[in-house]
Amino acid sequence: VHNSFEQLCINYCNEKLQGHFNDHIFKLEQEEYAREGVDVAKISYVDNSKVVAMIEAGKGAGLIALMDEEIKTGRGTDATFLKKALVLAGKSDGIIQPPDNKQMKKRPHLKNCFVFEHYAGEVEYDTTN
Repeated sequence: VHNSFEQLCINYCNEKLQGHFNDHIFKLEQEEYAREGVDVAKISYVDNSKVVAMIEAGKGAGLIALMDEEIKTGRGTDATFLKKALVLAGKSDGIIQPPDNKQMKKRPHLKNCFVFEHYAGEVEYDTTN
C-alpha cells in the first residue's frame, strides 16, 4: 500500500474531526460539569492537538507548509520534500519518524517514505509523485 498526499488529506480531516469530538464531548462537557458542581468521574482521552499542529503549522513547521514551500521554490522535488519532512521529524515528539531500517530491507519502497503517528495509528506516506 502506498499512501500519498490524498491519504494524508483524508487522515488530516479525520484528525480534525477527532479533535473536535474530543473538545466537545470530553473537554468542554467536563468543564461544564465542573462549573455546575456535578460530580462525575474524569474521563481520560487522547489529545491529538499536537498531531493536527504537525500537519497544519505554518512556516516550515508542518507538513502542509513544507509541501507549499517545495511547490513555491520551483526546484522542489520528492526527495527534497522527504528530506525536510525527516528533519521535521526531529522536532515532532515522535509524531513523524523515518521508516524502521528492518522494514526498509523487506520493503524497499519505504526509502521514499516517512511514518506519521495518527490518532488511529501509524501510517507510512510515500513521497514519490
